[in-house]
Amino acid sequence: MQTLPVSLSTVGEVYSAYPPISSVTALTSAVIAQAYIGPTEAFILGKVAKLYPVADLISNLPPLLHAIATRETIYRISLSRLMSQFPPSQTGKATIQVMHEEDMKVLDSIRDGDMTLLNSSLQVIAPTLGNVEIW
Repeated sequence: MQTLPVSLSTVGEVYSAYPPISSVTALTSAVIAQAYIGPTEAFILGKVAKLYPVADLISNLPPLLHAIATRETIYRISLSRLMSQFPPSQTGKATIQVMHEEDMKVLDSIRDGDMTLLNSSLQVIAPTLGNVEIW
């Protein structure tokens, strides 16, 4: 099974965006990269590969996907490490849960062709309309 290189986010960016993660015991950079960033990237790329060539996204990373990848990695680490507790519905949702739900809506909009991706130079990344298989 081929593994995609880590590219949408980095361990350093995860630590910078959410410092408590670096203080969790037994959570090394390797664990973050392999168990969290890798699967998060695979999920995101699987969502948007219907319209966008994965190689193009990796070689010219859209800032929007970069931000979503970092936040989603933090979300997944938080859930698995019980670092975030979601309050009862009457008190509202935790910020990290709201960001996760917004990220999922954005990825669905990209997948459905309702939102266009831009590269880091703010140029439109042309979607592909052919069938793409994701393994």
